[in-house]
Amino acid sequence: MDDKHEEMNEGEQAGRDEASVFPLINEAHVAGRLSNAVAIKDYGEGKKRAQFAIAVPRSSRKTQGGVDVDYFTIVAWGALAEQSATLSKGDGLEIHGRLRTWQDETKRYHWGITAEILQVILRPRRQRANQLSAGERTGELATERVGATA
Repeated sequence: MDDKHEEMNEGEQAGRDEASVFPLINEAHVAGRLSNAVAIKDYGEGKKRAQFAIAVPRSSRKTQGGVDVDYFTIVAWGALAEQSATLSKGDGLEIHGRLRTWQDETKRYHWGITAEILQVILRPRRQRANQLSAGERTGELATERVGATA
């Protein structure tokens, strides 16, 4: 019995040692394009939640010449959710946040990234076309680099 008790203490000690070597870090950093419209839900008292997905290309290529893409669900709260309302499908985004799991009303589990920093890095030209004069459109690049939204 004493040996078993000592083993448990050693296991607990190993867990503590591992935590000091591998700090408890939950970070996610992805960059991709907005793949759907932003859904915003207002919970009242200024508490808003935005949910959308981004398409992130993989570094590997499909054998048929296409690009493999992963889709990530992004959730933003508060002021970041309000700013997300200005996003459009196709916008290039860089997201810094943390991984999170949750259970919906049907008891299904989901996982995604809760955004802490959202930066718009590219906007398709079609969104800017109505803002530019004909002279400014000549020779314009297909995308626009923009700053952080949060």
